[in-house]
Amino acid sequence: MGLQAKLNDLKIINNHYIINENLTLTGNVFLDHKYKFMKPKFFDEIEGKRFLDIGCNAGYFVILAKQLGAKESIGIDKDFKYISIAREVAGKVAVDVKLEEEKFSEDLLRFGVFDTINLCSLYHYIFMDIKNHDTIFRILSLMTENLFFENPLGIDDPVVLELSNKPGNEILKTEYTKEKILAVAGKYFNCEYLADHLYPNRKIYWMTRKRGNFNVNEFTSKEQVHEYLGHKYYKVNLPGIKRNFFLKRRLGTEEHPINSVKEGCDCYLDKLKHIPGVTILYDYFISEQDGVIYILMEYLSGYANIYTFLPEEKQSIRNQSVEIISQMVKAECINCDISPLNIFQKKGQVKMIDLDNIKPIQGIQNERLVYFSSKLFEFFRWY
Repeated sequence: MGLQAKLNDLKIINNHYIINENLTLTGNVFLDHKYKFMKPKFFDEIEGKRFLDIGCNAGYFVILAKQLGAKESIGIDKDFKYISIAREVAGKVAVDVKLEEEKFSEDLLRFGVFDTINLCSLYHYIFMDIKNHDTIFRILSLMTENLFFENPLGIDDPVVLELSNKPGNEILKTEYTKEKILAVAGKYFNCEYLADHLYPNRKIYWMTRKRGNFNVNEFTSKEQVHEYLGHKYYKVNLPGIKRNFFLKRRLGTEEHPINSVKEGCDCYLDKLKHIPGVTILYDYFISEQDGVIYILMEYLSGYANIYTFLPEEKQSIRNQSVEIISQMVKAECINCDISPLNIFQKKGQVKMIDLDNIKPIQGIQNERLVYFSSKLFEFFRWY
């Protein structure tokens, strides 16, 4: 993409990065240092991926990710001044990115699951807002498979030390330590140390999400809202998170043993998280108590089964369903349990659920393919 800016005709944008008349950009020395470690981990394989920069400042990594082929690149910052600068620069370099004024909270879960999240130089500010390491990393683990984490990990950092001396911030002096931060991060991620940052006392880590870090007893509420073929659905919350989730209690059967359902969930998380209209799957776990698999999904507030659609919505719902199925096929997967019972809608907007019976097309047995074909035929005949 020719991302090395020329040395002539350079314009400094907010002391953050530089852009020339050919619409190429490069970062300052701190950003270039981060990029050196991010590149082999993510930017070399960013094409077709989803990227989120939390605390995006003037949008350098958000724009760069899109220029390198990201399917979707989103940046958030709680300071609108930086969002406005980032939007201006994105316009100058003509890239389509999403930039929102927003601070870190469980509300970010509405954006779905990302391949990589960038979290640099603001963990101490997030901690001062939420004051709980576990809540922060729990939210992050629901949002991403990979976390690029460059932050101060103690009050020996001059910025954190200054922050800790302000009234009301005393918690930093006891809770903001490298040991406590990494101990909690390690519950949800495999933490790989990469390097020290150029800025004094800051560390760079690559964190890869662990799956299945929940158990039935952790949920702070559990209201059964639906039952289908013996599979029960609960409206639940997680500790520290106010947002509602669906928890599906999925039983194993002779035809679909738990291990097969687990493989379907892995396929779902690895290949389908970018498809619009597919219900977000955040995580799953297999209970040691009863051997049942529990699947944590997006809670569809206000949605109803498509049996409730209005006649004038029929064509739109059908077209959306066809598009979702075609996107699954492009991702080399099929849903072996396609059924009107597993399609919900809200004001004509379609969401497919119960995708834990996903199978890769490659290598699927003939009898499963025949079964899928029959279900697909029944599905379209229903319309």
